[in-house]
Amino acid sequence: MLSKNFSAYLVAAVTIVMVAAYLVYPYAVDDWGYMSTFRSAAGIGDGAWPLDRAWRWMPFHWLHVNGRTANFLAGLFLGFLPKWLVSTLCGVAVGAMLALVLRLGGVWRRVGRQSVACAVVAVIMVVFPWWDWMFSVDLNFNYVLATAIALGFMWTLQTSVRFPLWLLCLWGIMAGAVHEACGMPLAAGIIWSLLVNRTGWKDLGRPLRTPLLFFMAGALIAITSPGIWGRFFSGGYTPPDGTPAEILLVSAPLTLIVFAVFIVMLLFPGGRRHIFRLMKGVGGCFAVASAGSLFFCAMGGTMGRSGWFSQAFALIAFLQLAGDIRVSIGRRWGMVLSSLSAVLAIAVCVAPLPGLYRAGRAFDRLVSELASSPDGVVYLELPDEHSQPWYTLGRLRSIEPADDYYLHEIARFYGRERLVVLPPEASEVDFDALSEPLRLPDGSVVTPRQEPSYAPEAWISNEGDGGSWMAPDGTRWMCVPFPAHSGRMMYHLFPCPLFFSERGGL
Repeated sequence: MLSKNFSAYLVAAVTIVMVAAYLVYPYAVDDWGYMSTFRSAAGIGDGAWPLDRAWRWMPFHWLHVNGRTANFLAGLFLGFLPKWLVSTLCGVAVGAMLALVLRLGGVWRRVGRQSVACAVVAVIMVVFPWWDWMFSVDLNFNYVLATAIALGFMWTLQTSVRFPLWLLCLWGIMAGAVHEACGMPLAAGIIWSLLVNRTGWKDLGRPLRTPLLFFMAGALIAITSPGIWGRFFSGGYTPPDGTPAEILLVSAPLTLIVFAVFIVMLLFPGGRRHIFRLMKGVGGCFAVASAGSLFFCAMGGTMGRSGWFSQAFALIAFLQLAGDIRVSIGRRWGMVLSSLSAVLAIAVCVAPLPGLYRAGRAFDRLVSELASSPDGVVYLELPDEHSQPWYTLGRLRSIEPADDYYLHEIARFYGRERLVVLPPEASEVDFDALSEPLRLPDGSVVTPRQEPSYAPEAWISNEGDGGSWMAPDGTRWMCVPFPAHSGRMMYHLFPCPLFFSERGGL
């Protein structure tokens, strides 16, 4: 029989590899915006919201963006802590999330349940949408760390370990507001458990009742954010990534599978007994939370990370159900399953490391070139995320010349007006003397005008300076403006392949 610590060792190994991954990978996308909240390359207190206005930033964010404590933590940690410490926290958050899913599912360090625990770790590391920029700090905080914070609070409600009441209240409000797709569904699950077990509010006692009040308050803070509702009713910053059905299939397949199992079990008397017991216990709380989070996933319009919480809650509910049924597969097969699961979980964590390291080195070169560029134009070949090996499972997301938001945030941090990346071959071109479109060896075009007449005939629409065109064959073409030495505006036109789950809009 496997040691009850086997899955704990696996979680520790995954944590170590993930810490290494976050250490070698550079800050990405929204990381730069939140890091610039309180500082810039010139130092702390020199960012978009210097220290003397720090108290205004959270209300501003709640009013105009969202009310997630995950983003508040991102702004504070990225602004004031060194990268090695923030990266270590991100890696440790992965291990904490894994351990808490197993703990709340009832298989953490349980004799006879190690095969199931190892399989769940492998499922999380393989199936969850890690490919959706999850190696960026901000998205780790919004989904991985957020899951760990929320599940950690749920664990405190069950454990016999006593924490100071003030700490539980602080933890509660932070967990409730950590993300609107996490706190509010969990609040619904808690209310469900109280109702179905006919537990009165006064019956909970002050040590439970007070932290729960703070948790509910936190959930309300996140869900009542005018910023998040404004984005929802306006259709978000970009069109939806797909229909609700497509988003659910890609973002929360585990939830759909678990719920399908529940529905099938309800067709049989024995299965109904198991489901009824599940819904009255811990599993019922997480089943309701998973269903509630699934609604946010379907309606949010984002494919990938939006199903993170629903899948985590569904796995906990499924583990609770499996513990009630108690299926045994035998010692030998258990060892085989555990070993294969461990190898798979570690392999998918190790596979992206070389690419993440190359992305970090490319970013160092980018910053070095930017520092010596008088106009913010650099000539550099960046790693191509579209050519990554299949076994990385699409987890290598790199900076692209087309990602104007990413480049703009980096330029803002370093106090530059712009950051434009051109292919190395363009460094030999005299842009001031260019009067006609010039096709570069990589297939892109440099032109003094951006009208469609200077584009391939397949271009059908023009979004203006710094926009995109969608060809009939589904290829997205980009137009990035940049200045010549005289200040004359030029335009770099190039095809930009879509990454998995991406649609044509920017």
